[in-house]
Amino acid sequence: MVQVITTLENYAQISSLRGVISKFSNTFILDNGIFYSEITPICPNCGKKMIRNGHNVRQKKGLITLKIGKYHCNECGKNIQESTEFFVELLRFIQELITPLVATIRTEDVCYRGIENIMQFIYPIGKDTAYKLIQNCIESAELSEYEAESIQVIGYDEQIVFVNGVKKVRFLIFDVISGLPILETLEDSKTSEVIKSVFIKSNLDFFKTTIVVTDLDKSYPKILDELFGENLYHQPCLFHLMQLICKTFSKNCSIIEEFMKYSLLNVFYDHEEEVRWLKDKAEEEKQHLESDSKNKYKLWLRETKKEFRIFCKELEKKQRIEGIESLIRGFNEIMDLFLDILKNIESYPHSLQKRIKMIDKNLVKLTTFCESDLIPTTNNGCENYFFRTLNMGWKKRMRTDRGLINHLKLQFMRITNYFENKMKNLIDFFCELRLLHI
Repeated sequence: MVQVITTLENYAQISSLRGVISKFSNTFILDNGIFYSEITPICPNCGKKMIRNGHNVRQKKGLITLKIGKYHCNECGKNIQESTEFFVELLRFIQELITPLVATIRTEDVCYRGIENIMQFIYPIGKDTAYKLIQNCIESAELSEYEAESIQVIGYDEQIVFVNGVKKVRFLIFDVISGLPILETLEDSKTSEVIKSVFIKSNLDFFKTTIVVTDLDKSYPKILDELFGENLYHQPCLFHLMQLICKTFSKNCSIIEEFMKYSLLNVFYDHEEEVRWLKDKAEEEKQHLESDSKNKYKLWLRETKKEFRIFCKELEKKQRIEGIESLIRGFNEIMDLFLDILKNIESYPHSLQKRIKMIDKNLVKLTTFCESDLIPTTNNGCENYFFRTLNMGWKKRMRTDRGLINHLKLQFMRITNYFENKMKNLIDFFCELRLLHI
């Protein structure tokens, strides 16, 4: 029988194992796969030198089987076992190696039971172990912090979520330049004082020129003015404004109302072709209302709106092929078009008149983007981040505040490719692991 005795130094050259081997001195050996001290220990009872006396087995089912050496004292009969620290460290080392894999699976919205089933083919772990690995990874992760530029360009928004059935507010302060959050936190309510405290916790510089994009909440201008003063450029989101305008009209509105809607949308974005198409059809609609029966008019309206949808799709397709984005208008164009609407405000429905008056009241802030190319017109960065990190299906699943915060942090790690440089080739590692005879 060939006896194999080697020290740990022989394995120090194995790159994958270097992290765990380097923690132990070269005084340990592997004697036919049994982990011993090279020099047998002294008996703790009588002080005599002990002898090797077989081994105990420590194992992680399906992965590691390590023989831990035992010692016997011939003088007093004392039996002791070699320290299991090497096995524990090796197990911890492997768990750290697979944590990025487990966490990445979790970022794809796989439940812990699903992770357990997947890992049976790689490295068998239970769902509780997977949960602990991921939580430890999240809580120990050192994520990149926000670095302020000479001009701060941020988006601010809130999202209603439910934790164990209780309504909560998720606050997000978003760096538009880097596309990453500066701060996201969870609070019980949304008040002016809470919003101020969130901004203060973000460590933004309130004395630096700051561009803030928000939705159209009436409370934001006062709060932001108090925080930033003269350093503030506040741009309400035009996308939210377009949504509010569209919601004013029903899906089954008339062509004349459709024309009014697009005339108002045309103030900020170029919808000239749609307005021109609808204007001709609006004149035609008046004739149908005067001469046709109710059923005949409804049939005409249905067919005309179908034509309009096809026209819009073809127009959108043409713009996409030609690489034309939605053209936002300059300040002078906006003012001219909006003044024309104000002159004819009485011809608009009452609900739309209220919307026009609201735009008139906030027109200065709504056109803040005209002052600089750095000012975004929409808060789409925040909206996209909300969708990527907590979509509608997950908004009511969380059971605790901590669980929700950790979920958001894990999604941030995914978006920033946190695990990209931490992933190792598991096949190579397990092949090298076999060299330890374990």
